[in-house]
Amino acid sequence: MNALTVLLLCAATYRLTRLIGADTITQPVRDRLERQAAEGVAALDKHQVPTRRQRAGGWAVELVSCPWCLSVHVGWWVAVVWWAAVGVADPGLWVPVVALTASTFAGASSTLLSLADDR
Repeated sequence: MNALTVLLLCAATYRLTRLIGADTITQPVRDRLERQAAEGVAALDKHQVPTRRQRAGGWAVELVSCPWCLSVHVGWWVAVVWWAAVGVADPGLWVPVVALTASTFAGASSTLLSLADDR
């Protein structure tokens, strides 16, 4: 594995993290998850048990609203797909290394871009 491969995997993780968590094209999906989570909270307020979908909606909203959290999951999937496509010699070592490196890059980049957007 060379530096270019690591850079490309980091860039892919960043782009997918941004696509899922911040881009307007996926806003309808995020809105739907937020509605499901709100329904779950409303059910709790009425002393009802939220459905599995409502509970999952709350977890998913938390996941997509946190670029650091989302990038860990995206980084793992990018690393697993890379491993499956390329077939590295020691996946027990390289998949976690690539996933966590890519996640760190994506999370830090998203945080920096969010700070720049706030100005």
